[in-house]
Amino acid sequence: MHTNDNRARKEFLNKIIDFNEYMHTDAPAMTKEERKRVVQEWSDSIQKNKIRKRENKRKRRLKKARLARRKFVGRIAAFALAGIAVVSGENAIHNEYKSYQEQNSPITLEQALELGETTQTLGINENTILEIQEIEKILEKGNLTNKEIIELAPKINSVYFSAVKGKLSNVLNVEEGNVKLYTEPTREGTTMESVKVRRGESTDVYLKKDFLRNDNSISTEISDSIKNISEMQKIMDEIQQGDFNRDAIIEKYKNIVNGVSQIAAAKFNIDEKGNISVEQTKVKDLNKQPNEIKTASIDEGHEL
Repeated sequence: MHTNDNRARKEFLNKIIDFNEYMHTDAPAMTKEERKRVVQEWSDSIQKNKIRKRENKRKRRLKKARLARRKFVGRIAAFALAGIAVVSGENAIHNEYKSYQEQNSPITLEQALELGETTQTLGINENTILEIQEIEKILEKGNLTNKEIIELAPKINSVYFSAVKGKLSNVLNVEEGNVKLYTEPTREGTTMESVKVRRGESTDVYLKKDFLRNDNSISTEISDSIKNISEMQKIMDEIQQGDFNRDAIIEKYKNIVNGVSQIAAAKFNIDEKGNISVEQTKVKDLNKQPNEIKTASIDEGHEL
């Protein structure tokens, strides 16, 4: 067992090294100390997964027992009627919450274009828009072949990368090549997303906004977008291994592409202190008259 653990650690370490070599990222290669820490965290996660699986198994047994009791009770008409009322109430609450989420979701790129937005007002180039639309059409047709699934991974990764980078370079008024996106590990086991901008001999660094940061910050939405690019790269690594769940991968694609579309439809702003924020129209605003549509900061209420 000890030998297997060592082999697994070695294989995982090699994948980390490969990640920095072939993935489309601006982040520098991990140091030896960082790789050791990540490997240790990976090992710890295996143990946590074992504990979680045992707990889930226990919960499934309890759930099975509860279902058996409910089935017995369900044979009694009075209790059955009461059960129907409860289920109906739960469904109503679920549907109401789902509707609320949909109405408060940011609009997509297609919806923004229908409202009259242009490449200039959105701060994004036409090629990126066309690439997003092409990927959406491929995902809509369904019945994707393995070849199409594999080919889509770098396309999605690249277009997300280009969308975020392009909009940042536009609002910062610099060449796109001078903007670098980073996702780096922290001691707490999380990641720190940042934007580094080269201006002549100097480099400005923009970090996620928090209570201690009042200048040169990026909003939560921008930080999350950079993190999503990193997530896309993990999916690429999963696909590279050759053994992947088709339906699960396609579902991840759709979620990430929806995020790309929403960030593409957003408007990036920068204040006098260098804080970069994001404004997006919500779906519920589409029911208003065009001159009544207002954009709201996606970062409202999300400061950490």
